[in-house]
Order: sequence, then C-alpha cells, then structure tokens
Amino acid sequence: MKNRKQKTRMRTIKIVLILILIFFTSNLFYAQYDEYEVKAAMIGKFTLFVDWPEQFLEKSKEFNICIYGDKKLTKMFHRIYKAKKIKNLPVKITNISSSDQNIEKCQILYIKKHNKKKIDKTLKRLKSKPVLIISDYKSLVSKGAHIGFYLFENKIRFQINYKSLKDSKISVSYLLLRAGEVINQ
Repeated sequence: MKNRKQKTRMRTIKIVLILILIFFTSNLFYAQYDEYEVKAAMIGKFTLFVDWPEQFLEKSKEFNICIYGDKKLTKMFHRIYKAKKIKNLPVKITNISSSDQNIEKCQILYIKKHNKKKIDKTLKRLKSKPVLIISDYKSLVSKGAHIGFYLFENKIRFQINYKSLKDSKISVSYLLLRAGEVINQ
C-alpha cells in the first residue's frame, strides 16, 4: 500500500513538473519559435492529459490530427509530428477543407481559420463525438469547442470548456484543467 502511494505521488510530481515546463516557460519559446509551432507543441502535450474513450482509439490505426482550413499550417504540423506517436499510435496530419469531410475520424480537430456558418455546423455535428476540438478563437470555446488559445501579456494561454468535454466523453486530467482557464464547470 505504501509503495503504491509513493508511485502515485511520484507520478503526480512528474506530471506537475511537465506542466510547469510546458505552460509557464512558453515565453522562452517565443524568442526562438513561431506562435503556431508553440501551439502545435502544446497540442501534442495536451494529449498527455487527455483520454479518449477506449473504443474510439481501438478503431484507429493512426492518431489523426486534422487541421481545418490551412494548408500551410498542415505542412508545419507534418514537419513537427513526423515519425512521432501519440497514445502509442503513429500520428497522421490531415488538412480538412470542408466540414462535410469525415471529421469524425479525427482525434483532434484544430481550427485556425473559419467560416462562421460552417464552424457552427461542425461544432453541432461533433457535439457528442470524442473529437478534441481546439481553436485559435477563444470565442469558439463558449460555442462548444473544447480548448481555445489566446494571447495574454504576450504569452499563449488557453481556455477549456469542461461541459463540452464531458458531453464528448473525453476525460481531462485535473492538472490540465488547473493550467488553463475553465468555463462551464
């Protein structure tokens, strides 16, 4: 019993240290990296603190990160995630140009550019699906996206819609919730 508590405590300490390194040193990245490279790295780190329903990942041969509406950003994600694994699956980066594409196969949908009508339709379509929706628009978080990036005092921050995550059957570690600004608890 004592050994189990020690392992749990050590795991928690490791996770907290990772979070500190990731989120509180983001201003150091600005000196060397583009804003979207930092966001791409953060998205990869989010997956350490997010769990999808097992049956959703079991069906997949790849971990699909879909980029909505930006081919240049898709190429950058390809470069960053080349030969990497998330949740023990090889990463596949896909550019999504239309909400009519099969976005239900994505584990993550990253929205950089958007057409309001199409995005509203996409958010409704994915409301109860286990697709982690991350946006560059904080305003989309209140409409159903799960995580929204924003700049505050020259640092990248993020807002989390807890209710939308629960509706999508995606579970999130309390450590990620503590690192972001949580709405709809």
